[in-house]
Amino acid sequence: HLLPTAPSHPPPAACCRCRAHKVQQSEVEEEIGQMGVTLDELADVSGAQRQHYERLADASRSIGATLQERRGELQRVASELSSLLDAHRESAAASGVQGAT
Repeated sequence: HLLPTAPSHPPPAACCRCRAHKVQQSEVEEEIGQMGVTLDELADVSGAQRQHYERLADASRSIGATLQERRGELQRVASELSSLLDAHRESAAASGVQGAT
């Protein structure tokens, strides 16, 4: 003889489905939490990479500016040398020295 169950109690199959659903829901919530952690880690990494690239860009700009300055200095020195050589040639030619280049 089966004991009568309370009429408000759902059938056993429904309980199983409900329990399975709750387990599934908690697994999904756990996965979502892990994804959130992963996203935070990715954000940290990308932030660090952005800072690294910004530092590289700054260094690159600095090197570029230094190269510009050096190029300007070299051009000034070259033009001074050129002027000195021209003056030397002219004075050598004026004094009649042979073989002056």
